[in-house]
Amino acid sequence: MASNAAYISILSSRAQKEITQAWEWYEERQQILGDRFIKEVINKIRVIEQNPERYPTRYKSY
Repeated sequence: MASNAAYISILSSRAQKEITQAWEWYEERQQILGDRFIKEVINKIRVIEQNPERYPTRYKSY
């Protein structure tokens, strides 16, 4: 049974920094690419928020 509970994402400062660096990298290549990248990141985060069980945390076995 699916839950209708709302989820929100909290990005670590490291994740925020990496996203910013990636945005800058794309913008250096072509001005509009950075904005396209950010839109895709936001869309993927929304998908995860709407369906978190679809993306379980995975751990490597050593």
